[in-house]
Amino acid sequence: MLRSVYFLALVAVVTAYKYAIPFYRYPDAQWDIVTGLSSVQMVIFNPNSGPGSAVDPTYVSRVERLKEAGQLVGGYVHTSYGERPIADVKADIDAYFAWYPLIDGIFVDEAQSSATGSNAAGTNFLDYYWDIKYYVRSKGARKGIVLNHGTIPDEAYVELADIDCIFEGPFSDYVNFAERVPAWVHSYPPQKFWHIVHTTPYASNQEVVAVLRATNAHFLYVTDLTGANPYDSLPTWAVASPPPPPPPSTTGSGPSAPTPVKYGMLQLFYPGGAAYDSFVSAFHLDEAAPAATDAALGVAIITPASGPGTAANSDYVAEVAKLHSHGALAFGYIALVNAAKSVSDVQSEMDAYYNFYGVDGFYFDQTWSSTVGYLEQLASYAKSSPHKPAAAVGYTMLSYGPGSVDESLANTVDIVEMFTGTYASFVAYSPPAWALSRPASASYYTVTDVALADLDALVAAARDKNFAYLHATDTSPWTVPTLLPQLVAALLAASSAPPPPPPPSRMQLGLQQGFYPCNGCPDYDAYKAAFSLPSASSAATDAVLGFTTISPASGPGASANSDYVSEVGLVQSHGGRVLGYIALTNGAKPLSDVKNEIDAYYNFYGVDGFYFDQTWSATVSYIGAVSAYAKSSPSKPAGRDGLVALAFGFDPSVAAFADVADILQLFNDAYSNLAAFSPPAWAAALPPSRFYAQVSGVQAADLGAFISAAKARNFGYVYPSDSGSWTLPTYFNSLVGELVAAA
Repeated sequence: MLRSVYFLALVAVVTAYKYAIPFYRYPDAQWDIVTGLSSVQMVIFNPNSGPGSAVDPTYVSRVERLKEAGQLVGGYVHTSYGERPIADVKADIDAYFAWYPLIDGIFVDEAQSSATGSNAAGTNFLDYYWDIKYYVRSKGARKGIVLNHGTIPDEAYVELADIDCIFEGPFSDYVNFAERVPAWVHSYPPQKFWHIVHTTPYASNQEVVAVLRATNAHFLYVTDLTGANPYDSLPTWAVASPPPPPPPSTTGSGPSAPTPVKYGMLQLFYPGGAAYDSFVSAFHLDEAAPAATDAALGVAIITPASGPGTAANSDYVAEVAKLHSHGALAFGYIALVNAAKSVSDVQSEMDAYYNFYGVDGFYFDQTWSSTVGYLEQLASYAKSSPHKPAAAVGYTMLSYGPGSVDESLANTVDIVEMFTGTYASFVAYSPPAWALSRPASASYYTVTDVALADLDALVAAARDKNFAYLHATDTSPWTVPTLLPQLVAALLAASSAPPPPPPPSRMQLGLQQGFYPCNGCPDYDAYKAAFSLPSASSAATDAVLGFTTISPASGPGASANSDYVSEVGLVQSHGGRVLGYIALTNGAKPLSDVKNEIDAYYNFYGVDGFYFDQTWSATVSYIGAVSAYAKSSPSKPAGRDGLVALAFGFDPSVAAFADVADILQLFNDAYSNLAAFSPPAWAAALPPSRFYAQVSGVQAADLGAFISAAKARNFGYVYPSDSGSWTLPTYFNSLVGELVAAA
């Protein structure tokens, strides 16, 4: 498949954002460039200023390939700013869904921006577009619309649209766009907004990305083409050979992630004294590589003369060579003087470090007052300097204090010092949600006042707090700790510990319990009987008892209910997990309220985790914050892992949800629709135990075929029903038997 390195170089800089392409070109080799490209989340196709007069098999094939690759696809429909007859618009929508049924929705072009006026037919503009929205949604529960206003609309349209394109124009108009964006834009998730920027010089792409970040948008298309239709081809740099571009940015991704955590140190001692000797001894740097301790050695930050100095220092040259021979990174220390140091001066220091020591990257200190634009220039130069050794990546690392890290600044560099403080403060510290969605190798922690007894817990916390570089000390943070040998041992023990066994591949039940757990209640009695819950544990049915979701009072209630307490004990004694039901109110419930419910479930019932419902509009960062608390709450009982299950409603095209939740409900629909369902492409790499299907309309005669179909779609947890979603199916005993047989 054709892949343009120049196109990849462009999209690589949009690490926190995604490309959405208005691709008004008949399918050819250029379509091969974008099909399956991970940075391209959405493609809009346009056969003939709409669907055309008949189905085109070439487009059918191309839409299928895009969908197989897990990308969103939309069909183009124009509305003449609300004046086009609504019947004509609906006829185009009908044609798209009849001829290209796999599409995800409609791209509505020439969308009106005023919510108060009316068209020539007397229809209010806002009502006109709501009519379109409802008509598209009638084609399928998850079908959506993009409104392309090309400019900032009245806010009411943002509530209406699934995605709003609020800028379409040349780069010359875009450079000052941030000054025109109203404050309300920042109150919505970035996934609501798309910017389309044409007539853009290749050298200005980084500036486009900076504006995108500053204006809270997720989707971007940028091209150097111009004229009446700048969308009939990919940018020239995507299909031709422009002047050599800077290498792709690795911003925000960190080096290849060390697992689970490695030692990092800001070295303020000279490489020749007692402190250096203890450092060399702990990591066997004087021995031939590889040494057993290499697995625990991450990065050393050197500062020969509060910077690189004016000439190479042979002792530091020798140290860097030792670090490299043992697979560690060496960064050069540069003080930014709170952004008062000029870009040219910082670049000179980078070049000196490269020339004198062959470092791998840089640690920027004194970063207060730094702006996104300032740091982006530095990060870009670190990776593109003509003095950078061929083997160096040009990593950049940002020094910051606790509670001071800003996401927009973090997105400009590879590694952020997320925490600097005492061990007591570290225990209480919760990283922001956005940091939990980044690779662990993008975070560095400095922890002081660490006692020997704290080391194992400190290293173990790397998973929950999501960091891969650690400097822990019982002394000054700027020297070698006296407990360094014990810290190295703890790091090695963590890195060599065997991974947890993979979850069972068998299919298990995921029960949504809407009945009360009282003896004599028919559904509860049937549930206990099917799983032999009154008997001793290790019943034959334990193998398929997955999870049970409880909801004592549409949540945990104000106090413990003894009947639910008894049920939780029974289920857990048979190896099943119990999840507490929490409604997120489509991401609108305050995090403090969600945390209170989490703590109540832990305190009242000792649950294993949570089933989060009403996830529409919930963002990855919101779910990430909820998930982090579920796993780190001080109320969580020992032995509980804080399992997080997401109910159907979140956007399944966003693979990042799999990074912040343990179980994802990808299907909640009728059995008659299961055959046509295909999981998103990203789900294929994950085990079945990550996915859950709740299926209505399954009859007893369907059970065998249903289980086969669910297995084929990678579901590890299922709940079929022939009745209501929250009641037991009439064939519950048979269902359990079929699951046992399949296991």
